[in-house]
Amino acid sequence: MKNIGYYFSMYFKGVFNSFELAKNHYKNIFEKMEKARVNVGSEVIQQKFEEALLKMPITNIELIPYRTEKKPNQMELESSKISANAIIEKIIQDQHTIVILRSYDTEKGYNWKNLLKEICEEKNIDFKSQIEPSIYIFVNPQNGSISKQNIKPANSNNSLKTIDQVIEELNRKINLSNFENELDSIIESNNKR
Repeated sequence: MKNIGYYFSMYFKGVFNSFELAKNHYKNIFEKMEKARVNVGSEVIQQKFEEALLKMPITNIELIPYRTEKKPNQMELESSKISANAIIEKIIQDQHTIVILRSYDTEKGYNWKNLLKEICEEKNIDFKSQIEPSIYIFVNPQNGSISKQNIKPANSNNSLKTIDQVIEELNRKINLSNFENELDSIIESNNKR
């Protein structure tokens, strides 16, 4: 669980405005998990934690999910096509979806924009109006930390939400508040005994 807390703290520190605030937020949840285990047992708390993580509508998909000296053409990678199709389907199904990508519009041939546009053309989907407004990119693609300073709309003239809205929404999604409330209830019920 410490690895999960570290991962969340590093990638989402900008959503909390600092690494320290992110670390303290998740540390507090882990401390509550320890207290709640006394009441219902480790397995129950572990299961509830995993359920909370699975309900979190956030995922990390890499265009080319491995390092290689000879970069492949992503158009030929089945995994890239599957990922791009999943992104398109998610955006079509939920117009409020926010997608943050690295390698979106690089000068080299392997980038998300080309792949997404190609698949949209095949499926008769208007990339510009239906897909691109949901896409945001990292200002510094080498830094995967999500913060106001490190993300921007893929097309600043055609974005679904402001950066402030994106960060605020992500904060609501990643703070595990429902899980934390459940832990508080478990701890409180023990205190009443």
